[in-house]
Amino acid sequence: MLHRTSALVGIVLCVHACASQRLELDSIATLIREYSSLQNPDLNPDCQLSVTEYAVQGLWDSLGVQIVKARYLGEDSTQFNEHEFICLNGAVRPFASTFGGYGLMSGLVFRKVFYYTFSWGSGIHRSHAGCFFLDHDSLVIVQSGGYFWMDLFVSKTAGETWTAAMPIATARDG
Repeated sequence: MLHRTSALVGIVLCVHACASQRLELDSIATLIREYSSLQNPDLNPDCQLSVTEYAVQGLWDSLGVQIVKARYLGEDSTQFNEHEFICLNGAVRPFASTFGGYGLMSGLVFRKVFYYTFSWGSGIHRSHAGCFFLDHDSLVIVQSGGYFWMDLFVSKTAGETWTAAMPIATARDG
């Protein structure tokens, strides 16, 4: 999907209320495998998953959320796909797109809100800025449209949050 606007769009994902506990990577991998099998019933059951968690200061303590990257590996351990997921209340859901890009590029927690940037795009590089927070039992995700041919990063300075755009070089730029 090609985003041509930078207007923010809100997406509300409902979650079931339950005791929130941090999951081990093996448990998250099992949830991701179940999710992936439902999304793609033809997925080879012998494919391996390599799951790593992003270490974001304050993410678990403020929001009770884990963000992971799942790398799908073939029989020879060669990566053939990857996805990023949010793990909340014992469930996983897709997060930032990695298709043809870098996926999650930066992120920080500020006042119980996770601000982040990600990039994707096959042939047309685009970056997005977004944030998510909890509203009672719902995870609310807000993301910008795509910013073309640049990478965005979010950082914290002097207690304020801001996003800086960094142009990327392309073949057209020489």
